[in-house]
Order: sequence, then C-alpha cells, then structure tokens
Amino acid sequence: MVELGDDNMCFLCGSDNPFSPELKFEYDEETGQACAEFTPGEHFAGYENVMHGGIVTALLDEAMAKAISNQGWQAVTAEIKVRFLEPVKLDRPVVVRGIIQERRRRVIEASARLEGRMGQELARGKARFLMVGNNKQRSKRRSVSNETD
Repeated sequence: MVELGDDNMCFLCGSDNPFSPELKFEYDEETGQACAEFTPGEHFAGYENVMHGGIVTALLDEAMAKAISNQGWQAVTAEIKVRFLEPVKLDRPVVVRGIIQERRRRVIEASARLEGRMGQELARGKARFLMVGNNKQRSKRRSVSNETD
C-alpha cells in the first residue's frame, strides 16, 4: 500500500506552495461536510474574468478529499465528474462544500458543490476515491444521506 505524506505543497491548500491560495477548510462534525471560502484572482482565469474549469474541478476535488481525510482516511481520486452550471467570476467569493456519500470497502463516493456568495450553485461534482495506505476511522458513519445535488 502507498502512504500519502503531506509536504505542504498542495496546489490549493499548501502553505509551502507559492502558487497556493492556502485554502482553510472547516469541518462540520455532525454532517461530515468540509467547507472553505475562496476568492479567485486573475491568475486563476480561463477566460477574461472567468475562472478556469480545471481550477473549478480542483476545488471540488479538494473539498471531497478534505471530507474524506477528516475521517482519518487516506484516499486518491479514481474518477470525477463535474457539471458546470454557471461561469465562476473572478474576484468574487465562492464557497466550496464537500461531503462523503458512501463508503464500500476501499471505495468512497463523495460529492461537492461550488456556490456563489448568495448560495447559488455554480458547479457540482461527484467522485469515487480509492482508499490507500493505513486508514483509521474517526467515526462510525459509513453513509451520509444529505446529498449536495
């Protein structure tokens, strides 16, 4: 098995990565949701004044991964599907939320959503993660019923 180490170089939350916005995730222990706020600057552009779709995808992926790691599990993204609903404008705050939907043996299904300041859904994602390394379980929760889409 592979052990995943944290070298603080994560593209979105790494404190040692000079390109990282150093996202700070908060966790709701009751719902299992990981949440962070982010205001994308012009260096995250795909088109003029619009965030690059790859960055949107990375934000969704990171929120799901944080929800998983908060359970004490190590997992890597095996498959991700993203639905872009509206262009994500630059220099406007967004909130990304990730949650575990279900765990079956070594496969974890999770979902995430990216919202504008007023709560409007801008993008959503679903992913399957494959557990790797030495995993411990922080809670008995194996399935979460409150979906994000």
